[in-house]
Amino acid sequence: MSAFQFLLKHGVKRMPFMPGMGPVARIKALLRAPSVARLVWALYQDPRVPVANKAAALAALAVVVSPFDLIQAIPVVGEVSDIVMALFILDTFIKTAPAAVVNEHIVRLNLQEKIPLRD
Repeated sequence: MSAFQFLLKHGVKRMPFMPGMGPVARIKALLRAPSVARLVWALYQDPRVPVANKAAALAALAVVVSPFDLIQAIPVVGEVSDIVMALFILDTFIKTAPAAVVNEHIVRLNLQEKIPLRD
């Protein structure tokens, strides 16, 4: 399932890094960022994760960190800081990767306390 298909199916309210979060929730999300980054790195190296998912996440991150402020042109999304948007993209990448692969890496990296196992 691509990130776009996930958004269509579940909607943006299921995303933990969306702008509707309060300040405390955003701080919690930022504190979780190193664990998310470790998991994303492991998933990027795993050949069982579809190349299309990897490419979509990489392209979205490139837009966020690009010196051109394309994100500002999009209503609502343009008001989200780059770091929150990057975390949203990484979280979407994790959610669209195969659940068994994600769970395997969560356990291998000992991240069960910070990132819940997928169903």
